[in-house]
Amino acid sequence: MKKILCLHENYNAVNTYRLHRFLDTVKNKVTKQSYLNKKRRTVGDISKSLLSKGEIWIAKYLPNNPNHNANFIATLISAKRIASTIKKVKLVVDFDDDIWSIPISNPTFWHFKENIGSLSYLAQEADVVTCSTQPLVNVLKKYNKNVKVIKNVIDPKDWTIKKKKNRKVRIGWIFSITHIGDIKAVEQALTEIMEEYKDRVEFILMGGANGLFPFDYKFTNGVHYCDYSKTLQKVNLDISICPLANNTFNESKSNIKWLESSMAGAVVVASKVYPYEHSIKNGKTGFVCGSKNQWKNALRKLIESEELRKTIVKNAQEEILKNYNIENEKEEYQKFIDTL
Repeated sequence: MKKILCLHENYNAVNTYRLHRFLDTVKNKVTKQSYLNKKRRTVGDISKSLLSKGEIWIAKYLPNNPNHNANFIATLISAKRIASTIKKVKLVVDFDDDIWSIPISNPTFWHFKENIGSLSYLAQEADVVTCSTQPLVNVLKKYNKNVKVIKNVIDPKDWTIKKKKNRKVRIGWIFSITHIGDIKAVEQALTEIMEEYKDRVEFILMGGANGLFPFDYKFTNGVHYCDYSKTLQKVNLDISICPLANNTFNESKSNIKWLESSMAGAVVVASKVYPYEHSIKNGKTGFVCGSKNQWKNALRKLIESEELRKTIVKNAQEEILKNYNIENEKEEYQKFIDTL
């Protein structure tokens, strides 16, 4: 059985979903190491070191350190070519975003723009490229014909805290600075709802800051991913909004916020964009909205009816545990590894 070398940066959310959770289920021996330490080492030395740990090399497309992306990619590809003269080596690279379509409003735009040539080269040189959605497959096939979807899934063991009743209906958004450009998708509708139900609702921006909306709200700091599921459950949202601007970049996003929020006991109200439109059964496992009035109508229904919220959460959790459960994907993961 072939050995696997996982090149990763840390145990953040992206690496957990896209690398660690998947690889922890396979029968092969897996060695994990933090990318490439090139100090006082030739590419040949690096190649031998990597080959000693595995014949299948699996990596994310980009370390977060912007100073060594191009060098990392060049070294990895060169090391793979050298190793392949000794033993058959397969390089699998995972992409979780359409990095070729990042809008300029996204704070990562310039970082990726500077490295897009190297990243395109990495996609071309990989033996297999993995990603989480079909739209992203369509993007990546411009660079590599061998693209495999490994969808994001949840681990039920992460979602066991029982939901409590809030004094007010608690609406929230799992936010990060990369979503600045998505605020407009919901700002007007949310502002009007907060005014209409000001004595009955409260809003929490998870991972946000003050001053992003024209109404009073609470916010929480970001947490390390190892604490994330517990934190989300303890925040105890009744409604979780997932607004996305309707653009090419967001079309390739995954439905992960629907999975997590639903498992934490919140009804998801999301933008009518691919990752949610093709996952959520509107009115049954959440709501998808394409206009201000649709946002307001969905939020009103959920604010007014606790019973509706409970029914939709129950439906969503049943759907997720059936179709997005890591326990049901283990056989497929092993089959994929065995084909390499």
